[in-house]
Amino acid sequence: MRRSPLPAVTLALLAIAATARSQPADSSRVSALPPLPTIRAARLAGSIRVDGRLDESAWAAAPAATGFTQLDPDEGKPASERTEVRVLIGDDALYIGARLFDSEPGKVKGLLARRDDGTSSDLFEVFIDSYHDHLTAARLRVNPAGAIRDAMIGADGSEDDSWDPVWSAATQVDSLGWTAEMRIPLSQLRYDPRSDDWGIQFARSILRKGEGHAVETVALRKL
Repeated sequence: MRRSPLPAVTLALLAIAATARSQPADSSRVSALPPLPTIRAARLAGSIRVDGRLDESAWAAAPAATGFTQLDPDEGKPASERTEVRVLIGDDALYIGARLFDSEPGKVKGLLARRDDGTSSDLFEVFIDSYHDHLTAARLRVNPAGAIRDAMIGADGSEDDSWDPVWSAATQVDSLGWTAEMRIPLSQLRYDPRSDDWGIQFARSILRKGEGHAVETVALRKL
C-alpha cells in the first residue's frame, strides 16, 4: 500500500446525502473549521449517457460547485482556471459531471494508461467518504485521455489500489478545456444505511502550471 496525500491536503470531508436504492437521494481539524459551503445534488430525471459531453438537460438542473482554491503552488489562492462540478442522484448510481475550463485548451495534457497506473497529466478526482468518518474515503480519478485510477484510503492514510469497483468515466477535450463524466453505482460503495450523511471532495490538477489539487470541499445535500 502507498501512502495517500489526502489527509495532508484535505480540510474536511463533509456531508453528502446518502441515497440508498430505497431512497435515491484529522477530526480535530474538522471541529475548528468555519461553516461549510453547501451544494445541492439534483434528482436524476431521465437517463445519462456517460460519454463526457454533459449535454443532457439533467446536468443543467444541477447546481455547480465552483470556488476551487489552490494547495499548490499558492495555497489558499483562487484556482487559476475555473472548474464547475455538478452531481446527480439516480435510483442506483451517483453521477458526477465536471467542466474544467482552460484558457489554453491546446495545452491540456492527457495520457493513456492502464488502470491504476500514474500519469503525468491533468487530472480530475473525487473523494467519497461514505461513512462520514473524516478518515476513510474512496478515491476515483480520471485524466483527459480517459485513463482511470481508483483506490480505497484507510484511516491511517494508506491507499489500497487493489480495490477495483465497477464504475465508468468518460472525458472530452474541447475549445473550452475539458470535461469529465462519472457514473458510480451505489452498490460499489459501503455506507451506513441508517445515516443520510456522506462526505465528498473534488480535486483538480493542472500539470503545466504545477497547480496541484485545486480543491472545493462542500456539503452536498439532495434536493
